[in-house]
Amino acid sequence: MMRPMTVTVIACTALGPISALAAEESGVFTLGEVHVSAPTESQLPGTSVLTLDEMRLLNRETLDDALNAMSGTSITHGGSSRNESNYYIRGMDRLRVPLYIDGIRVYLPYDNRLDMARFTTSDIAEIQVTKGYTSVINGPGAMGGSVNLVSRRPTAPLSGDVRTGTSFDANGAFNGFTTDAYVGTLQKNWYIQGSGQWAQKDHFGLSDDFKATASENGGNRNESQKQDYKINLKVGYIPNADDEYSINYIDQNGRKSAPPNTVSNNRYWRWPEWGKKSLYWLSKTTADDGSYIKVRAFYDQMNNTVDFYANETYTNAHARQGVWSNYRDTAWGGSIEGGLNMLAGRDMLRAALHGRSDSHKERSRVSATVLEPWQESNEDTYSAALENTFKVTRDWDLITGVSYDLRILNKADDWGIVSNVGRAIHYERSDDHALNPQMATVYRYSDSGNVSASIERRTRFPTLSERFSNKFGTAYNSPNLKSEKSINTQLAIKDKIGADTKVGATLFHSYIDDAITTRSIRVGGDTFTQNINAGSARHKGFELEASSLVLPSLELGANYTFMLAEVTNKTLRETGIPRHKSTLFADWEALHAVHVVPSVELASERWMQNSSTDAYYRGGDMAVANLKVAWKPIDDLTVEAGAKNLFDNNYQTNDGFPEEGRNYFANVRVTF
Repeated sequence: MMRPMTVTVIACTALGPISALAAEESGVFTLGEVHVSAPTESQLPGTSVLTLDEMRLLNRETLDDALNAMSGTSITHGGSSRNESNYYIRGMDRLRVPLYIDGIRVYLPYDNRLDMARFTTSDIAEIQVTKGYTSVINGPGAMGGSVNLVSRRPTAPLSGDVRTGTSFDANGAFNGFTTDAYVGTLQKNWYIQGSGQWAQKDHFGLSDDFKATASENGGNRNESQKQDYKINLKVGYIPNADDEYSINYIDQNGRKSAPPNTVSNNRYWRWPEWGKKSLYWLSKTTADDGSYIKVRAFYDQMNNTVDFYANETYTNAHARQGVWSNYRDTAWGGSIEGGLNMLAGRDMLRAALHGRSDSHKERSRVSATVLEPWQESNEDTYSAALENTFKVTRDWDLITGVSYDLRILNKADDWGIVSNVGRAIHYERSDDHALNPQMATVYRYSDSGNVSASIERRTRFPTLSERFSNKFGTAYNSPNLKSEKSINTQLAIKDKIGADTKVGATLFHSYIDDAITTRSIRVGGDTFTQNINAGSARHKGFELEASSLVLPSLELGANYTFMLAEVTNKTLRETGIPRHKSTLFADWEALHAVHVVPSVELASERWMQNSSTDAYYRGGDMAVANLKVAWKPIDDLTVEAGAKNLFDNNYQTNDGFPEEGRNYFANVRVTF
């Protein structure tokens, strides 16, 4: 008989049961979770969880690929020759939807252009996603939601798993491997664990339907190689059932190339270095009545180097962009959160203080003889938040919250060339602040069903890059760029039909004011870009989710998202967001211990911007079919093989950056 798979892969709202086997294997690190509201975190609209077991079911190896299985999300790859993956949550991208690891924000101090493909999933117990409503207790910047990666934690005296996998292109040629290992021990009052991963891709192959261009002749995609490794260490002390203290260390490094734009390419970039080191402390101390104090503290180091080349030979430096550019960034800070349980458990008052200091240092080698001095920018961000959850009745909760966010710019330096003479540029310092109120309510009309509603106002401060970067001589600065603001509303219902069917529906609307976007301007014979506040934008739509164990050996799931993203400035478009998106999957135990897992990802055309003319156009539809067969001959051994993009669909999510064609994989996993 088929085990009861959790179905949040598709339903994405904790609609299904989590099997004891899955919970035992993954071990959720509860200190790293972020809770929307203490009594009802799984019942508020838009709250979603994706577990490690589910990510493995669909072979989702990186964060971008994992998020793409959920409703309300979309993913883009490539973009501006940076070879980056970007997520959109209900149309809001990585700048508007912050990323956290164990509740601590991951933020690149200069531009926050996180590449989601750099974050692998093998050491993640679950991904928590809030869409729209996000508690102010979690910190500033969550204008459109949040993504929190919760790491694993030991659940037995000795537990672990080791997995190795290989990948092949459509012609059967080996093109990469992934190896990861995890081991941990849980003792009476302490635990320790370690995990690591090494992933490498030599190339990926394009679809046979791809038509050759001047910068890409098809077959193996030019400059598509990459590699990543990550180490995750954790030590914890558990004095009793309610308290916990933990020290964590993460070291991740990667290097990659950037495939050239197939439409109009003038960038030939490689990243020989992309690294991030994090050391952080997490603790929770609880009183007998349920009141508590949580402390988070962190220190991050981030290193990033990009090499610039003049042409596809990757030998000569670029005359305008220079030889290379190097970032050396640091960030430190933390938060303290307290919860006071009142009225015999009917009321929970929570308060939080957040603070972080971000320091960015950069320099570029302009030519073989000219090396810029280090330039430094620094800013601090603070947030004070209050939230109250009151049980109006046994079945009705009312949650109210407010935060005050403050950004202080201490320094913003740059280096410019005027009449062939280099000089330091010191931008005028300016601060910003925002007040963010929110309210939500949940009514449980039955043991299995609830309806919820929320409204909030949230703010995002623009990054240093958005205000001050000249993008290696291709952009104009925008030092007076204003903060973006959104008003998010949503209404949701979740229920269970019979014993094995879960359903959910969410209606959402976001009004964005002072929306930041990029425009192109012509100066002389050159084209430059500039960030501007484009006025307002509206994101609205709905999500439908369902899953069912239709037979003891067959589980089905599906979600659908309808999304409209419109800017009031009719000369601009919101790019990268499909109007219709759906994911479908099945888990069929065809034979004893043999599972067949087909899945399909569907998305309608989305607005794109032509890389040569800057004109907007509608990109094509996409339909990507995947298939996996997994065999478990004994309890501790799993062998699996499959294909992605089974029908070799030729599609792209960014203009000039075609996606991988048909490809194959094979994995072996041993657990203990």
